[in-house]
Amino acid sequence: MNKIDIAALPIGDFFTMGPEDARIAAKWIGAPKVLPLHYNTFPAIEQDAEAFCAGLKEDGIEGIILNSRESLDV
Repeated sequence: MNKIDIAALPIGDFFTMGPEDARIAAKWIGAPKVLPLHYNTFPAIEQDAEAFCAGLKEDGIEGIILNSRESLDV
């Protein structure tokens, strides 16, 4: 219903959706930028955010990885 500029999607895959589902969701949402979140804070949710963002790039979506204490101005 609305144009979304940026989306924050979980990729942890244990308690939330994983990278594959998040990539599908990113395409459905249609946001040009996606922040992966809820991953790598403990072993059960370890994921490769770089690989996730590389997959997004194939779909024409910019993946933006923020490290701890980083912020993003939009």
